[in-house]
Amino acid sequence: MAATTGVLRLRHNKKSPNAEQALKMLQELQREFAPLLRNRNWTVDELVEMCCCSEHSGGVKRSPGIAGMCHSGERGRSSSRIEIRLRVAADHAQFLDYEGYVVGTMCHELSHIVHGNHSSDFYRLMEELRNEFDKTRASAGADGAGTFAGEGRKADT
Repeated sequence: MAATTGVLRLRHNKKSPNAEQALKMLQELQREFAPLLRNRNWTVDELVEMCCCSEHSGGVKRSPGIAGMCHSGERGRSSSRIEIRLRVAADHAQFLDYEGYVVGTMCHELSHIVHGNHSSDFYRLMEELRNEFDKTRASAGADGAGTFAGEGRKADT
């Protein structure tokens, strides 16, 4: 049996304004990064919307200056959780730019699967991931596997 790769679960801030938009952004990350994660045989157990206040993030308060966090998993293979900021800190209604900010942050956090520190190897991998993402995202399809889901099929989350 093949090992499971990709983002396995999503969690967004259901109590924040426009919660459905946040979930859609997480689903888009899950889908668009699926080929990259599959190619590298990587797994992210959970992709979580990060918030600056404990009210909207299950009691966990994060500094407004932090864009994301990668929690440990098996070095070189997985992350137990990646938290990613989708909204402007302290403004729960305004979303950050997907292309210019969120995708770059995801590449940064994925690089921590291999490199724990911000070494030159880390930044080389981050650039490599962004380039690979740009090449593979068009092939992700609606289900992240290179095919498009038929009518009535529900994406797994």
